[in-house]
Amino acid sequence: MKHQIEEELAELTGVVNKIERMYDIVKQGKAEDLSVYTDSLALNLHGFYSGIEKILETIVEKTGEGRPAGGKWHRELLQQVTFPVEGIRPPVLSSDTRKSLEGYLDFRHRVRNIYAYNIDFDKMELLIKQVRTTFDIFNSDMSNFLVFLTEMQDSLEL
Repeated sequence: MKHQIEEELAELTGVVNKIERMYDIVKQGKAEDLSVYTDSLALNLHGFYSGIEKILETIVEKTGEGRPAGGKWHRELLQQVTFPVEGIRPPVLSSDTRKSLEGYLDFRHRVRNIYAYNIDFDKMELLIKQVRTTFDIFNSDMSNFLVFLTEMQDSLEL
């Protein structure tokens, strides 16, 4: 599980870097066709949240908790990993991280359910501006969780 999380975090770093590079092009007025950048940024924001969700799914599946079921499982997964599971794991995410991620979850849902030309750049821009901070706090939570996994592994090897 640790290796999977680390690999996904490396992929997410690339996604965040790409979002920031594309946004810089837009801010500098170098984007000849804003709609192309809007589509690309939306796709990468979608990928950003999907990568985070993939990590969270891996954790709950590998710990035996299982992923929530039903139509609201995405939101319930965020809730699930914010709380400890006695004898299994500490909280994976802080409440602040969960709150930051909820906006990306909502955006991911919108992207999956509308045509790309209906994406409003101005509404998406706030998420773009916050993506690095959100990733940093998520990454910090993951670092803490990876320390927990390492400590667990070390205690099992004794």
